[in-house]
Amino acid sequence: MKSIFLVLILILPTVNALAISPTKLEFKLDSDEMQEKEFFIYNNNNYKTNYSIISNKWFTFDPSNTIELSPQSSTKVKAVLKPVNAERGNYESKIYIKEVMNNKGITLENGLAIKTFIDVLYGDESDSNLIEEDKSEIQVNKIFSNHSFILLGIVLALALANLIKRFK
Repeated sequence: MKSIFLVLILILPTVNALAISPTKLEFKLDSDEMQEKEFFIYNNNNYKTNYSIISNKWFTFDPSNTIELSPQSSTKVKAVLKPVNAERGNYESKIYIKEVMNNKGITLENGLAIKTFIDVLYGDESDSNLIEEDKSEIQVNKIFSNHSFILLGIVLALALANLIKRFK
Protein backbone atom coordinates (compact mmCIF):
# COMPACT_ATOMS: atom_id res chain seq x y z
CA MET A 1 0.00 0.00 0.00
CA LYS A 2 2.89 2.34 0.74
CA SER A 3 4.27 1.75 -2.74
CA ILE A 4 0.93 2.73 -4.36
CA PHE A 5 0.87 5.97 -2.40
CA LEU A 6 4.48 6.72 -3.36
CA VAL A 7 3.73 6.04 -7.04
CA LEU A 8 0.76 8.42 -6.90
CA ILE A 9 2.88 11.17 -5.39
CA LEU A 10 5.51 10.74 -8.10
CA ILE A 11 3.11 10.43 -11.05
CA LEU A 12 0.14 12.75 -10.39
CA PRO A 13 1.97 16.08 -10.79
CA THR A 14 2.88 15.14 -14.39
CA VAL A 15 -0.30 13.39 -15.56
CA ASN A 16 -2.37 16.26 -16.97
CA ALA A 17 0.06 17.89 -19.36
CA LEU A 18 -2.38 17.66 -22.28
CA ALA A 19 -5.62 19.58 -22.68
CA ILE A 20 -8.17 19.81 -25.50
CA SER A 21 -11.09 22.11 -26.23
CA PRO A 22 -13.90 21.47 -26.98
CA THR A 23 -14.46 17.92 -25.74
CA LYS A 24 -17.42 17.33 -28.07
CA LEU A 25 -18.00 17.99 -31.78
CA GLU A 26 -21.34 17.73 -33.58
CA PHE A 27 -21.68 17.26 -37.34
CA LYS A 28 -24.89 17.42 -39.40
CA LEU A 29 -24.49 16.76 -43.13
CA ASP A 30 -25.41 14.67 -46.15
CA SER A 31 -23.23 11.65 -46.98
CA ASP A 32 -21.86 13.36 -50.10
CA GLU A 33 -20.84 16.51 -48.20
CA MET A 34 -17.73 17.48 -46.28
CA GLN A 35 -17.76 19.47 -43.04
CA GLU A 36 -14.99 21.02 -40.91
CA LYS A 37 -14.89 21.65 -37.17
CA GLU A 38 -12.01 23.06 -35.14
CA PHE A 39 -10.51 22.02 -31.84
CA PHE A 40 -7.46 23.10 -29.87
CA ILE A 41 -4.64 21.06 -28.36
CA TYR A 42 -2.76 22.58 -25.41
CA ASN A 43 0.71 21.47 -24.33
CA ASN A 44 1.06 22.24 -20.62
CA ASN A 45 4.43 20.50 -20.42
CA ASN A 46 7.64 22.44 -19.83
CA TYR A 47 9.19 20.70 -22.85
CA LYS A 48 8.44 20.19 -26.54
CA THR A 49 5.90 17.41 -27.05
CA ASN A 50 4.63 15.43 -30.04
CA TYR A 51 0.97 14.42 -30.30
CA SER A 52 -0.76 11.84 -32.48
CA ILE A 53 -4.38 12.27 -33.62
CA ILE A 54 -6.28 9.05 -34.32
CA SER A 55 -9.84 8.45 -35.53
CA ASN A 56 -11.81 6.48 -38.10
CA LYS A 57 -11.30 6.81 -41.85
CA TRP A 58 -14.09 9.37 -42.25
CA PHE A 59 -11.84 12.02 -40.65
CA THR A 60 -8.76 13.84 -41.89
CA PHE A 61 -6.91 16.48 -39.91
CA ASP A 62 -5.25 19.75 -40.84
CA PRO A 63 -2.33 20.41 -40.32
CA SER A 64 -1.78 16.60 -40.00
CA ASN A 65 -2.22 13.50 -37.79
CA THR A 66 0.97 14.31 -35.87
CA ILE A 67 1.69 17.64 -34.24
CA GLU A 68 4.71 19.01 -32.39
CA LEU A 69 4.04 21.69 -29.78
CA SER A 70 6.50 23.91 -27.96
CA PRO A 71 6.32 24.13 -24.15
CA GLN A 72 3.24 25.91 -22.79
CA SER A 73 1.70 26.41 -26.24
CA SER A 74 -1.38 25.43 -28.22
CA THR A 75 -2.49 24.87 -31.79
CA LYS A 76 -5.74 24.84 -33.74
CA VAL A 77 -6.61 21.62 -35.60
CA LYS A 78 -9.31 21.23 -38.24
CA ALA A 79 -11.21 17.95 -38.21
CA VAL A 80 -12.56 17.37 -41.72
CA LEU A 81 -15.41 14.86 -41.91
CA LYS A 82 -16.40 13.14 -45.17
CA PRO A 83 -18.80 10.24 -44.43
CA VAL A 84 -18.12 8.12 -47.52
CA ASN A 85 -20.97 5.76 -48.49
CA ALA A 86 -22.80 6.36 -45.22
CA GLU A 87 -26.41 5.44 -44.66
CA ARG A 88 -28.74 8.02 -43.18
CA GLY A 89 -28.61 7.92 -39.38
CA ASN A 90 -26.84 9.02 -36.23
CA TYR A 91 -23.30 7.88 -35.53
CA GLU A 92 -20.92 8.36 -32.63
CA SER A 93 -17.16 8.23 -32.81
CA LYS A 94 -14.12 9.58 -30.99
CA ILE A 95 -11.04 11.52 -31.98
CA TYR A 96 -8.13 10.41 -29.81
CA ILE A 97 -5.23 12.77 -29.05
CA LYS A 98 -2.26 10.94 -27.57
CA GLU A 99 1.12 12.17 -26.42
CA VAL A 100 3.87 10.35 -28.33
CA MET A 101 6.36 8.99 -25.80
CA ASN A 102 9.84 7.87 -26.85
CA ASN A 103 10.85 6.57 -23.42
CA LYS A 104 11.81 2.96 -22.88
CA GLY A 105 10.38 0.88 -20.08
CA ILE A 106 7.12 1.55 -18.29
CA THR A 107 5.60 4.96 -19.02
CA LEU A 108 2.29 6.64 -18.35
CA GLU A 109 1.01 8.03 -21.63
CA ASN A 110 -1.25 11.07 -21.72
CA GLY A 111 -4.27 10.83 -23.94
CA LEU A 112 -7.69 12.43 -24.29
CA ALA A 113 -10.66 11.94 -26.59
CA ILE A 114 -13.13 14.24 -28.29
CA LYS A 115 -16.55 12.64 -28.61
CA THR A 116 -18.11 13.22 -32.03
CA PHE A 117 -21.79 13.04 -32.93
CA ILE A 118 -22.49 12.64 -36.63
CA ASP A 119 -25.98 13.09 -38.09
CA VAL A 120 -26.07 11.93 -41.72
CA LEU A 121 -29.24 13.39 -43.23
CA TYR A 122 -29.20 11.71 -46.63
CA GLY A 123 -27.40 8.44 -47.16
CA ASP A 124 -25.89 6.55 -50.05
CA GLU A 125 -27.23 3.00 -50.11
CA SER A 126 -25.42 1.86 -53.27
CA ASP A 127 -22.72 -0.33 -51.70
CA SER A 128 -23.91 -2.20 -48.61
CA ASN A 129 -20.56 -4.00 -48.00
CA LEU A 130 -18.66 -0.73 -47.70
CA ILE A 131 -21.39 0.74 -45.52
CA GLU A 132 -21.12 -2.13 -43.02
CA GLU A 133 -17.32 -1.76 -42.97
CA ASP A 134 -17.62 1.97 -42.25
CA LYS A 135 -20.23 1.39 -39.55
CA SER A 136 -18.08 -1.13 -37.69
CA GLU A 137 -15.16 1.26 -37.72
CA ILE A 138 -17.02 4.13 -36.04
CA GLN A 139 -18.82 2.29 -33.27
CA VAL A 140 -18.38 3.81 -29.82
CA ASN A 141 -15.51 2.19 -27.94
CA LYS A 142 -16.20 2.98 -24.31
CA ILE A 143 -13.63 0.55 -22.91
CA PHE A 144 -10.67 2.90 -23.47
CA SER A 145 -12.17 5.94 -21.77
CA ASN A 146 -14.11 4.30 -18.95
CA HIS A 147 -11.54 1.78 -17.73
CA SER A 148 -8.84 4.43 -17.37
CA PHE A 149 -11.01 6.55 -15.09
CA ILE A 150 -12.24 3.55 -13.10
CA LEU A 151 -8.68 2.35 -12.49
CA LEU A 152 -7.54 5.81 -11.44
CA GLY A 153 -10.55 6.09 -9.10
CA ILE A 154 -9.76 2.76 -7.46
CA VAL A 155 -6.11 3.68 -6.94
CA LEU A 156 -7.05 7.06 -5.46
CA ALA A 157 -9.68 5.46 -3.18
CA LEU A 158 -7.13 2.94 -1.89
CA ALA A 159 -4.59 5.67 -1.26
CA LEU A 160 -7.18 7.80 0.56
CA ALA A 161 -8.32 4.82 2.66
CA ASN A 162 -4.71 4.16 3.63
CA LEU A 163 -4.23 7.78 4.68
CA ILE A 164 -7.40 7.79 6.76
CA LYS A 165 -6.36 4.52 8.42
CA ARG A 166 -2.94 5.95 9.32
CA PHE A 167 -4.29 9.10 10.95
CA LYS A 168 -6.96 7.38 13.07
